[in-house]
Amino acid sequence: EEQYADDLSPYYPLLVHHWGKAENEQKTLEYLDKAGEQALRDYANQEAVDFFSQALSMVTRSEAPVQVDRVRQAHWERQLGEAHYGLGRMVEGRKHLMSALALVGYSVPNGFGLQVLRLVQQVLRQVLHRLFPRVFLARSRHPGLRMEAADTYSQLAAVYYLSNDTTLLLLSTLSTLNLAERVQVSPELARAYANMSSVASLIPWRKLALLYERRAWEILPLIHRPYEEAYASMVFAVQYSGLGDWERVEAYITSALQVFRQIGDHERISESATILATALGLAGQTQRSCQLFEQILAEAQETDNDLQRAWGMVGRAHNLLRQNEAEQSEWLLHQALDLLAVNTDFSEQVRAYGLLALASLRQGKYETSLRAAQEMLRVPGQSVPTVFSTLAGYAGAAEVYLTLWEGLKTAQSDITTALGASRRLEVMRAARLACKAMHRFARVFPIGLPRAWLYQGWLEKVSGHPRRAQRAWQRSLAAAETLHMTYEMGRACFEIAKTLPPADTDRMRYLQRAVQYFQECQATYDLAQVQTYQTTS
Repeated sequence: EEQYADDLSPYYPLLVHHWGKAENEQKTLEYLDKAGEQALRDYANQEAVDFFSQALSMVTRSEAPVQVDRVRQAHWERQLGEAHYGLGRMVEGRKHLMSALALVGYSVPNGFGLQVLRLVQQVLRQVLHRLFPRVFLARSRHPGLRMEAADTYSQLAAVYYLSNDTTLLLLSTLSTLNLAERVQVSPELARAYANMSSVASLIPWRKLALLYERRAWEILPLIHRPYEEAYASMVFAVQYSGLGDWERVEAYITSALQVFRQIGDHERISESATILATALGLAGQTQRSCQLFEQILAEAQETDNDLQRAWGMVGRAHNLLRQNEAEQSEWLLHQALDLLAVNTDFSEQVRAYGLLALASLRQGKYETSLRAAQEMLRVPGQSVPTVFSTLAGYAGAAEVYLTLWEGLKTAQSDITTALGASRRLEVMRAARLACKAMHRFARVFPIGLPRAWLYQGWLEKVSGHPRRAQRAWQRSLAAAETLHMTYEMGRACFEIAKTLPPADTDRMRYLQRAVQYFQECQATYDLAQVQTYQTTS
């Protein structure tokens, strides 16, 4: 210690071992703390888990536990939760985060009724902060304790975001904000404003989202933290992905990735790249999306992060479906769902099951396709969408149900032979529910509007209302053009063309536009569908 006193950081693990052998528990804890924090800073999450687990075992053992104050113990529990989260272990991470909250006197209530009651309390507190800041934003008497709780709630919000739990996401985000505002300007406050902006956009309340976005950008220059600016940029990129502002999404993610790569934060690199890759796919830039998902898979392999590996697999599978590779897509989705069964990310499960249903359908596996669509609807929390990327899941289920319903209307079809005519009523009801779910998604995320109206038109067509179908498809096309979603424009043009009479001059024009759009976004499957239709019609 004396020889390298200027910089002991390379020797923290060695000092842990040394003082442990010497049975000096206070010194051992001191260097376990430092070694764990250093491991977290270096994104060596498994090492951080080992160090913090050892520290906590010393203060929680049944015989002669080492005495430390509760804020310090809570700090270790939170950091242990963060390390598990960084490794993609959502369940373990949440358990330690809950323990951290309890140690500083806070909690997340059990039961939906209590959660709503606590949420109302937090909403009222935030309203009072906005209306009477001089009274309710007085400096806290226990800033360390409050900031530890704020940091823990912030990390829990990330967990609830992935698990698609809207109520707890709102509660955790508001709790973070209300606590951070009592401590004035801080990195935690900037992050809380960014997260609150994102949550407000899910209500959806765009003006409120913009208010908190402005507050975040007002705080960020005052704290001079490039990492926090990068984090805010990543959060806002998610928000603008749901709105279809593709240029802003790419600008935000490019800025965030530059910082995350400089500091070597593999977790944030993967998250940011996944956001951009998904957005590019939705915007019709399939090749760039494919390249990014390949990089994400390679990064996950290098860091041994199963959750990020699942993200890469699902994204790659989505693009493969568009490129007429249903069999390979199906294989990837099964692999991803095995990983997601252990690493809870309900929003990604929604996406994976919807895509699996579609991949199975395109291979003529109708019973398998139906089961996957049913599984998608059973994923917890999917009734209220919180993640823009789940569009693929909602769309996949709706498309499967509508295709099966249409097939069951013909007695001699392959679908009727496989499923039986008796399933028609069940499938019809499910198709209607899936279309309603698409419209719910589109109310939160405007990028869902083209697909919601596409399927509404399909529903009207199968129900025997061709004029209503045409109107719905025109709305789908208009929304896709506004959002610059090339693939969706092609889908709408193709459906419009198929219902026009052969002699109608607009029919060929819409077919040509569909071909052009599908070629632009390399949608091989859909392009083949149009070309087959042109040949046979």
